[in-house]
Amino acid sequence: MPGKILIADPVATNRIVLKVRLSAGHFEVTQASDAAETLRRTREESPDLVLLTGGLAGESLATLVDALRALPGQADLPIAALVSDRLPEAERRALATRVDALIIRPTSDAILMARLRGLLSQRNCLRDLSLQAGDGAPGFAEPAAPPLHHPGHVAILAPQGAPGQMLLRGLARHLRHTLRLVDAAAPFPALNTGPRPDVVLLYLPDMGDRAARELFAELRTARATRHAAALALLDSGAEETALHLLEARIEDVLMGRTDARELAARCDRLLSQSQTLDQLRRQTRDGIRASVTDPLTGLYNRRFALPFLERVCKGQEGAGRGTMETGFAVMLADLDFFKNINDKFGHSGGDQVLRHVADHFRRCLRDCDMVARIGGEEFLLVCPGVAADEARQTADRICRQIADTAIPLTGLPQPVHITVSIGLVMGRAGRGELSPTGGQAEKLLAQADAALYASKSHGRNTVTYQPRSAA
Repeated sequence: MPGKILIADPVATNRIVLKVRLSAGHFEVTQASDAAETLRRTREESPDLVLLTGGLAGESLATLVDALRALPGQADLPIAALVSDRLPEAERRALATRVDALIIRPTSDAILMARLRGLLSQRNCLRDLSLQAGDGAPGFAEPAAPPLHHPGHVAILAPQGAPGQMLLRGLARHLRHTLRLVDAAAPFPALNTGPRPDVVLLYLPDMGDRAARELFAELRTARATRHAAALALLDSGAEETALHLLEARIEDVLMGRTDARELAARCDRLLSQSQTLDQLRRQTRDGIRASVTDPLTGLYNRRFALPFLERVCKGQEGAGRGTMETGFAVMLADLDFFKNINDKFGHSGGDQVLRHVADHFRRCLRDCDMVARIGGEEFLLVCPGVAADEARQTADRICRQIADTAIPLTGLPQPVHITVSIGLVMGRAGRGELSPTGGQAEKLLAQADAALYASKSHGRNTVTYQPRSAA
């Protein structure tokens, strides 16, 4: 089933009618007759969505929504309110700032189903991002921070002329966010410059169904607006367009005349939701980056480096004529007598040396090369698309320049010097695919490690080159 919905309505016949309508959409339905039962069933049954009606006698829907939000574990519970078009504007505005969907009766079964499915889809997206960015996710060092909402940007797409200007002025009186009017006939030159919108408000009077759908599809695929929340203002009779937009997962749709303060409330809520999702995406990206990065040097770590080498071996990374025909270099580099640095200057001094050497590796390599710290003082360098002579020259230059560089340490009057030993082996993309189990990367690393051992045995501060690998 697509989800469990709790219907809250004091009238039994209303609940029965709604249950029949929702059951036809394959929802699991549970019911409550008043605010107390709604709260109890939410605590006990953990519905996926709560559908409130305007018939809860003696109860303020806004107060009930606040109580539902305060329940443990229900901060992201989708709440929809199904209310009469005769509900006083003040009450509608109060609800619009709190609920995820304000659905005005009368409405068709198709519109109702589309709104509810959209809410469930949005909650699933939020929970997926929260799981990826939250506390306890593998490789993530920090728990998810609570969202901090700030003034954002709303782009109003409207036809050129007075109606769009009037809409802009009306919203400006009730929103603290930056508003920008964009020509709906050619929106993307303007949307691709300036601030990225958090919310796109589509004011589409007289726009046909197909044109509206195409415009929304373009918004969802454009880089500047793909993550923006969207709200469409349609004519009162544009139910088919509303349904198609909802099925395409637009966040909100309003048909007919709308009070500017209610519209501002809906925009404000959508903007808060958009900023929450953006913050979770940033935390996810930061967590992924942290999981493959060495925190001391800022280089990649073993978790990133070994799969990268596998992809180079298969021709999937740094692919191209140079990689496939010329080959690639694999180097293992180890700092000589690094234990003496730690013993003499402490781990703080050792850390400064490691950071300095890491910066030196970055300067010596190309943008397409990869360098990672894979052990205490051991580094892996992978250089796609290089010939053997070029790789040897690079390794010799790294070895020579590190030996010639004085490394300043905090609190010491004199800098320190260190040398590096390097083992170098060449590979060719695609060779590992000849083996049923692959394994070219492991063989290359073993050969590079043997070459590194030879450099250590031959006095250190040198490069040992292994002929092209037969792996």
